[in-house]
Amino acid sequence: MVKDVQNDVVAIVVKAARMTSNVLTEAINATLASAKTATKHGKQSLDNLIKDGSSLQNIEVSDKNIKSFESSARKFGIDYALKKVPNEDPPKYVVFFKGKDTEQVYKAFRDYASKHTADRDKPSIVKEIKTIVQEQAQQRNQQRDRSRVKDRGVEH
Repeated sequence: MVKDVQNDVVAIVVKAARMTSNVLTEAINATLASAKTATKHGKQSLDNLIKDGSSLQNIEVSDKNIKSFESSARKFGIDYALKKVPNEDPPKYVVFFKGKDTEQVYKAFRDYASKHTADRDKPSIVKEIKTIVQEQAQQRNQQRDRSRVKDRGVEH
């Protein structure tokens, strides 16, 4: 089994008269503490959004659209949380986001809508290929001579 290891590089700048192990340890601990308290962006749990203290808004999204919404949300830097609505036959999700991100969410949905309406307007290449193949087959069939010459006579 292969383990995927992610290596990150962190640069720590310390101004000190003497670089001792204690100074280096304190600098590393301060960096780790600031990394833990840094606010997370993008997809989060609902609890993390609530902890931030800002008001929350929500929008309902269907199951087939959820992945494309996530890519649009990442593109526009929206902090959001997803909750699946229980007991729905076609699964639906409620997207919670911060009230200050309302304009960004609308931009993300406009971006999503423009991509998907453009995709629907484009003809399917597979359908075009099938129609071309059918037309060529019909042309070949029309060109063939369907009559068979059967000569049952005796040749001399």
